[in-house]
Amino acid sequence: DLHLCDRLQRQMCIRDRVMTKYAGEVIAEMAGEIFTTRNFIEAFADKHEIIYVELLFAAYKNDRSRVFHRVHSQIGAYLSENQEKLDIKKTRRLMTRNPFGRENEVQEWRKKE
Repeated sequence: DLHLCDRLQRQMCIRDRVMTKYAGEVIAEMAGEIFTTRNFIEAFADKHEIIYVELLFAAYKNDRSRVFHRVHSQIGAYLSENQEKLDIKKTRRLMTRNPFGRENEVQEWRKKE
């Protein structure tokens, strides 16, 4: 469905524009050199709450199912696609419980020196 593709593309553009502007700043301000994607999302949401809510709402308008999961996956994909630019490197995958009590895997990252 072309309409759905347009909405998904628009959502990804919003994600990229927001993350390009704020991801480096959030990573730089995070304590320590090791963090997970979840740690990043929590730090981003804490520092830029309104923007985080806008990302969630854009995803909600597109498809009302599993909004948090989809947005968090997109943020993780952004980190992965932009490792060099963000001066981070993947280390390992960890099993954890998400805020909803579901067990899932998260990526661990190391800040480059």
